[in-house]
Amino acid sequence: QDLGRDEGAGESHAATVAGLAVMRLVARRLHGERISRTAAAAARELLADAPKESPVGAVLRRLVRCSELDTVRAEQDLAPAVLDYGRELEYAAKWELALDVYTLLARTPVASHTSVDASLRIGVCLRQLDRLREAEHAYAEARRLARRLKYHQAALRARFGAANVVIALGNFPHAKRLLERLVVDCRREGAREVMAMALGSLAVLHLSTDDKSRGIALSLAAMKETRDQVQRDRLLNNIGEALRELGHLSQARDALLIVAHTGREQFIRWSALMSLMNLAADSGDVREFRAYRDQLKRARLTPKLEVDFLIHLGKSYRALGQPAASRSAFARAVKVAERASLNALLFDAERAWAEAEPATSPPEPALPPSLAEVATTLRSMRLAATQGR
Repeated sequence: QDLGRDEGAGESHAATVAGLAVMRLVARRLHGERISRTAAAAARELLADAPKESPVGAVLRRLVRCSELDTVRAEQDLAPAVLDYGRELEYAAKWELALDVYTLLARTPVASHTSVDASLRIGVCLRQLDRLREAEHAYAEARRLARRLKYHQAALRARFGAANVVIALGNFPHAKRLLERLVVDCRREGAREVMAMALGSLAVLHLSTDDKSRGIALSLAAMKETRDQVQRDRLLNNIGEALRELGHLSQARDALLIVAHTGREQFIRWSALMSLMNLAADSGDVREFRAYRDQLKRARLTPKLEVDFLIHLGKSYRALGQPAASRSAFARAVKVAERASLNALLFDAERAWAEAEPATSPPEPALPPSLAEVATTLRSMRLAATQGR
């Protein structure tokens, strides 16, 4: 399994090795076995090398404690901690490892709300790994199980996940219909968090089809519905990218810096860095452009994120008046997208590649009154996130 194949180094690798040992204990405990003191002590010894103050280390220690207790009820105490561990792995962009963790929960003998939640996270991880048909199946299974258990919120989340697979496959009109129907159903059932997620994906669709103002409006509407920090990070990143493409560079930089500094998920921080790289190129700041570019080149990106990066890189080179480097980046984006069957991104890469001429940055347009409050809020948030920088 991937938990045993992580090739990291230092503290991250130590946490992964400790995670493997702990999850072996958890697997036995979830299936009714008692955990010996010797086995628990061995896991604790491995945890001594893991970062003591990291969220991952804290969750693993909690898992060991739960595994040792004879009175533990797996559904009540142990399984939620396993879900938390999986989420911490997702935040660190370790989707293969998270997939192993969630699969363990999804395969427990008795179906429960926790196993449905694990199935939903399996769909998310598979989607992040660009294994779209497998993700589609995972969401369908989660929805089937949720309906059987009358777990209505999870059934709605499964529909949301399935719609995002349709987006990734490039069928925007069908995805739009699915999401609009989902928003109506969520509003009727009072499922505000799922509705916020659906509004956020609708915003992405509008941003992808050059309806930036509508995309920003939907993102703001979604932010009013959600308290989830991860979801708010994603929405703020979308707003920043839309403002950048509309030419409101100062406000875009505020939004993107907030995400880059405080974003909970690694992949959303990478996404913000890509847009900041574009902003630096648009402003002619070669030094800042290179700093962002080199940081992203060192990252271990999935095929989807690699295509995103190469498209942003090509646009940056074009803005800097380097057409040969721009075309090379776009050509590489097309190859990666073709190899990974990323249809929607393939279209974006091919369209960008066809625009071979260097771009000239127009002067920044005046901010419309409808965005004035957004600009003020973003500036305050950016100052707080970056300690006044």
